[in-house]
Amino acid sequence: MGKPYAAELERLPETYSWCLAASVSELGDWIRNSADGPLLVIGSGGSFTSASFSEFLHQVCTGRIAKALTPLEAVHSPLDLRHTNVLIMTAGGKNPDIIGAFSRLVEREPRSLGVLCTRGRTPLTRLASRTGRTRIFDFDIPSGKDGYLATNSLIATITLVVRAYESAGLTRPVLPDAFLALLPGRVTPAVFTRGLAVKAQPLWTRRTLIVLHTPATQAAAVDLEARFSEAALGSVQVADYRNFAHGRHYWLAVRGNETGIVAFVTREVTDLADRTLRLVPEEVPTLRIDLPEEGALASLSAVLHSLYLAQLAGDATGVDPGRPSVPDFGRRLYRIQAFRRPPKHDAPLPAAETIAIERKARTTIRSLESRGELERWRSAYRHFRSNLLSLSSAPFRNSFKINDLRK
Repeated sequence: MGKPYAAELERLPETYSWCLAASVSELGDWIRNSADGPLLVIGSGGSFTSASFSEFLHQVCTGRIAKALTPLEAVHSPLDLRHTNVLIMTAGGKNPDIIGAFSRLVEREPRSLGVLCTRGRTPLTRLASRTGRTRIFDFDIPSGKDGYLATNSLIATITLVVRAYESAGLTRPVLPDAFLALLPGRVTPAVFTRGLAVKAQPLWTRRTLIVLHTPATQAAAVDLEARFSEAALGSVQVADYRNFAHGRHYWLAVRGNETGIVAFVTREVTDLADRTLRLVPEEVPTLRIDLPEEGALASLSAVLHSLYLAQLAGDATGVDPGRPSVPDFGRRLYRIQAFRRPPKHDAPLPAAETIAIERKARTTIRSLESRGELERWRSAYRHFRSNLLSLSSAPFRNSFKINDLRK
């Protein structure tokens, strides 16, 4: 299954150029209107990297809280979404988790709800178009469907999101006109990969990698862990520089002879990274990736390093990360319908009652239940509904006025 991973990487410059020319005005408008509130970004697999990137970008550009969530986290989150903007990210728009999560989230009436997809006319966008309350942003990127791992769809999503924040006037233009400018030294991808291969070679004798990251490069660390896990390239642990210092360093004391380090370094933490890496035992090979850029550009460049490191790890282990042999149980796991509606007799409350109470109480059923207030609200709902039903069954009298209902 899938496509050769190296062939997908070869199309990244084309994908990047296409994204620079694509219209992002509608997505920019949605982001501008969402800039004064919190943002939840939903994604799974490779799209979770895009969500993590967008979490960082929204916080940097707006000063508002943002959070990347998987579909499972989003569906079972106790948050009141009526005060929250929600952006769902997906490459193909057809996996069961993202479709099931959308159906459950739209019922919770987010402040605004958007769907960003890198393929056109997908099952998710068709479903979203029927709600009447969802903004759809579909971009049919020229590379088409990714192979096993997200490649072109990931870089496309990140690039389009950055351009949308630029379009919204929330950040100055930061994206270069050429893909080569995203790589250190503005070299070709082939030259960049050869140089990276030399520096990374000592890592491939180790079973475990520890990835140290900064706030701007957290998305890249998340992405590297996902690629190594999904293609079985090796074990990856992720930590920021200071969380690593709170006990995680002990792994090196016991298993340093089977561990390597990938250290993403941005300008704001250069001194911290220097002091941290000087204390790492000499026998632990370290790949230090210095990113002279800041903010969104540093984050994008770090993610590109993750994509190419996965290729090098695959070359070293004889595995094509884009074409693994997926077992039957894996396919069955992927197809599980995780968000099917429970039987009515198992549902905690009828859907109509849930919506009515949450609208009036301006909080969630779970929150009301934890405070011991749910039964009072349920009683008020039943009383109100009973009054409406009796009113609808009573004969109308000449003295009845519509204003009576507003008193």
